[in-house]
Order: sequence, then C-alpha cells, then structure tokens
Amino acid sequence: MQNDDIYFRTALTWVGEAEFVGTRFSNISGFGGVSVSGNRLPYAPEWIASAALGYSRGEWLNLQAEMQYTGEMFTDDLNTVAPIANGQRGLIEDSTILNLAANFTPGGSDTTFFVTVKNATDELYIVDRARGILPGGPRLWQAGVSLDF
Repeated sequence: MQNDDIYFRTALTWVGEAEFVGTRFSNISGFGGVSVSGNRLPYAPEWIASAALGYSRGEWLNLQAEMQYTGEMFTDDLNTVAPIANGQRGLIEDSTILNLAANFTPGGSDTTFFVTVKNATDELYIVDRARGILPGGPRLWQAGVSLDF
C-alpha cells in the first residue's frame, strides 16, 4: 500500500533586542570616540525564517521545496547603511533563498537516488562584508546515490 503524505515545516526566529548595552565605543579605526551604545549588534538580523513544503509517496519518493529568509543586518558597530568603497561596511539587505530536493528509493532497496538544488532561483545576495563583499552561493545542483549496508 502506498501512503501519500503532504507535510509542512516552519521555523521563525525573532531577535528584537540585539544591541550594545552600557557605555560602548566603536572599535572601527578613526571612530573610537563614537558611542555605539544602543546600536544593533553586527550580523544580527531581526528575523530569520524557513518553511518547507513536501510530498512523500510511501517510502520510495520524497519531494521538498524550502524557502530560507534572512533579514537585513548591519556589518559594523556603527550600523553603517551605505556601503563604503572597499565593501567592508554597509547594510546587508534581506534575502530569500529557494532550495529543492528529490529522493527516490526503489521499492525494497537499500539504494536512494537524490537530486538537490540550492538557491534554485540563482539569487545574488551578500552574506559577509568583513573582507569586502562576499556573495552567497550561486545555484548549486547536486545529485548522487546513497547506499545503506
């Protein structure tokens, strides 16, 4: 007997308060006298979310689509918004990434064939500015075979 199953999985993280407390001054060269008390911590987005929708047919087929969202975030203690010339400071804008996966296990076998696509829409987004602008991964296809023994 084949059982059809549709499933949904989600996670949501909200970090409303992620700020410098007490008397704090910038650690950026040339800005040591600037107070950063109350500024949002670098690389601390307010929202992070993920959601996955999947379908499975018995134990032989599993299909899944997943969305991952990361909210905007500052990259320095000054909460710089506009990018600077070398790219090492400035706001990182929010991003939403789509990942896809398919697994196929022929009936009664110990072999699973799989295909995954990370960043399926080939979204161009920034993940880091510490050493200049570092983009997130481009679309990535992976396929393979998993053997249980």
